[in-house]
Amino acid sequence: MTLDIEGKTALVTGAGSGICLAFAQQLLQRGCNVVITDLALRPEAEETIKKYSNGKPKATFVKTDVTDWTQLQAAFDAAIDEFGSLDIVCPGAGIFEPVPTSFWTYPSPIDTLEASSYKTLDVNLQSPIRCTQLAIDFFVRQGHKHGVVLHISSTAAQLPAPPIPLYATSKAAISHFVRSLGALQQILGIKVVAVAPGTTETPLWDDSGRRGYVDEGKGDVYITAAEVAGCMVKMVTEDEHEGGTVLEIAKAQTRRIEAVNDPGPDMTVKGISMSNLDMAAGQMMESIGKSFGK
Repeated sequence: MTLDIEGKTALVTGAGSGICLAFAQQLLQRGCNVVITDLALRPEAEETIKKYSNGKPKATFVKTDVTDWTQLQAAFDAAIDEFGSLDIVCPGAGIFEPVPTSFWTYPSPIDTLEASSYKTLDVNLQSPIRCTQLAIDFFVRQGHKHGVVLHISSTAAQLPAPPIPLYATSKAAISHFVRSLGALQQILGIKVVAVAPGTTETPLWDDSGRRGYVDEGKGDVYITAAEVAGCMVKMVTEDEHEGGTVLEIAKAQTRRIEAVNDPGPDMTVKGISMSNLDMAAGQMMESIGKSFGK
């Protein structure tokens, strides 16, 4: 399914910064309207909204807590109210567990008895699933045969990741969810796909406290948000990436992740390698010692 995105409309969650902002910017540059949703906008996102506030294409912002299904519904409704249709949905909002993670910090100040849930799973898994359900409903009601839902997984989805168990679990579930919906392209004309980036330089990575894992002095490199976004645009527009595809993104190369017998990411590849992962194990053990059995 080849899709000309000029004049189309996309809704992108988590586009206040990082990969999803870069994706929104590239869609706008190609003539696609974008509804940006997030809790807040970083300055570069505010500039994007200002630049595309009038004329065509147009960008709008809907403040949204993606864990609140009422607010998610309102964001979809706002897209229809503003642009009359919706063609692309990217449930890209996500969080990366801080050091130490909310799982290895017990009791957690975030995942409390009162909350009765894990925030990482609420944002990274339940929200994208709900967004997909909403997208399918809106696409079917509009009657067109070109809807695309683009998820963001991670190379962490394919690896045992004891220091970040909730993040890795959420991304592995997203990959399997996407594959489970691959047949929708033949049934309804709705393509559900995902990208799985390696180490991408974004505020999310900085805010997690894990920058030290990547050692550029030892040959590690970061993928840029713009590079990932470029692959995302291809996933939306090019027919070689059919429904159910999960595409691994490294530095200057991509590969399709197979559902069965996939070898997993090559940790020596630029954009995936992290030379100082021993730091992660040390942080995890320190947190366990402080948190459990007290």
